[in-house]
Amino acid sequence: MEEQLNNLFTTVDCEFKKTELELQISKCSTDINKERFVCPHCGREFTQSNKYKKHIYLHTGLKPYTCEVCRKTFTEIWNLKRHSKCHMTNNTFCCPICQKPFHDSGNMKRHLKIHNGTKPYSCVECEKKFSEAGNLKKHMLTHVGTKQHDCLLCGRQFLELGNLKRHMKTHTGVKDFACSVCSKRFNEAGNLKRHSKIHLGVKPFVCNVCDKPFLEMSNLKRHMAIHTGQKPFTCYECQKEFVAASNLKRHMRVHDANKRFSCEFCNKQFSEISNLKRHKQKLHNNVE
Repeated sequence: MEEQLNNLFTTVDCEFKKTELELQISKCSTDINKERFVCPHCGREFTQSNKYKKHIYLHTGLKPYTCEVCRKTFTEIWNLKRHSKCHMTNNTFCCPICQKPFHDSGNMKRHLKIHNGTKPYSCVECEKKFSEAGNLKKHMLTHVGTKQHDCLLCGRQFLELGNLKRHMKTHTGVKDFACSVCSKRFNEAGNLKRHSKIHLGVKPFVCNVCDKPFLEMSNLKRHMAIHTGQKPFTCYECQKEFVAASNLKRHMRVHDANKRFSCEFCNKQFSEISNLKRHKQKLHNNVE
């Protein structure tokens, strides 16, 4: 009996080692002869056919997965599964982009800022941007201290010399970075990098609502505001809201009256004292 058991374990162990060896050989063979899938639209390469197919959907606009309840279509199965939860739960508000469900519209609107990339609140010290005023207020506490570096042209003050130098380019118009294709110049390397994509002609980011393609994800996110109805850019003078920053900029020309009231924290000026008070309460609350 003992001899039979030993023979059994020896056989099992041997078979296990044989199977393990076969797997290793198979893996090595797969790595050597791995097939590559190349996107005919943008040249991106894939080693897995399923990922390649999902990528192609971005260019073709094909949405093979359909909701049986509302007939909405999706490019990926997990988007359909998440969307289906909107029909199965009491969450009456669903994100139109990722289908995440919410109990109230306020939470959904705050969530939408993740998708459209909107950050209308800028730090006057380091120019870091935030999607909500509350986050800017918390961030401003990190800049408590003496502002030793003054701009000689506009009087704006900075904690760090580097921030002052970056700010000075807005006055001098210095643009050190030039495009090698069209010679257009930029004041920052990041702006040049974004511009260079124009010459490549590749628009890999496609709107899943209207199929419009974009060069950058940030442009797609801003575009999504058209479909969601969100207006994240607010005029600090009259509180009118806009979909795009450029529209707000054009609107601001309406408020070119004499601005006699200045904020002591950021030097922003207002034509009415009530607007100044609202500004200070919104952006500089508890910041001394």
